[in-house]
This record gives sequence, structure tokens and C-alpha cells, in this order.
Amino acid sequence: MAPFEALCVILFAVSQPPLAQPRNIIFGHLISALIGLLFLKLLGDSALVIALVVGGAICNVVISMWASASRR
Repeated sequence: MAPFEALCVILFAVSQPPLAQPRNIIFGHLISALIGLLFLKLLGDSALVIALVVGGAICNVVISMWASASRR
């Protein structure tokens, strides 16, 4: 529950910073969930796959700039 609580604090308490905008939160979670489901379906659920999912989700969110304040 800690990540959900942190997300709620960012979204509702300090919602002015660019990283706390709802579109960044929604699309960041959506992209990460889709990557996780894709890897699970294609590669299974071993520890290596879980590590790849985490790395892939972080890289994809950063590359797509949903986690970046420099979006234009």
C-alpha cells in the first residue's frame, strides 16, 4: 500500500509540479502494466523476467517522456 499512498500524496497534496500531473500518472501506470502483461505472457514469471519487466517499464516511461518534466 505504500506506493499507492505516495501516489495519492503526490496527486492530491502537491499536484502543481509537472511530474504530479494526472496524465503522467495514468499513462505511466498504463505503459508499465502493458509491459508487465506482455512479458508475463511471452516469457513467464521467473525472477529474471520480473527484473526485465521493471527495467523495461522504467526505460519505456522515461523514453516516452511520461515521467519527464521537460515534455513540450
